[in-house]
Amino acid sequence: ALLYARVVFLICFFNGLTGLCLMLNVTQTPRNLFLVTGESMNITCSHHDKTYDKIFWYQQSNGQNLEHLGFLSFKQDFVGEKGFTITGDAEKEAYLLVSSVKAEHSAVYFCAVSEQQSWDI
Repeated sequence: ALLYARVVFLICFFNGLTGLCLMLNVTQTPRNLFLVTGESMNITCSHHDKTYDKIFWYQQSNGQNLEHLGFLSFKQDFVGEKGFTITGDAEKEAYLLVSSVKAEHSAVYFCAVSEQQSWDI
């Protein structure tokens, strides 16, 4: 299976009529990953701003729309469908894991980070 990873750098927030875009260095490694069916997959998403405490993972299969795989909030692991596990500490890094890759795992993977949101009601 051929797997690709990309890096996401731009974070935008919209609150009412105003928007704010910040540059936050989010690193996803490895950039390219070549695996044989049955091998394990481990992709890391990391950042250096502890106010961002959620890390989201997405998969884009060939010619398809982005699919949300799940997210890590603080240190709460996530086990999703298709054999994906998300673990780590969202204030620093998250790992997208598959213990035994299949052909269906061949895709481009993206991560994104978000900070805790609170609204006055």
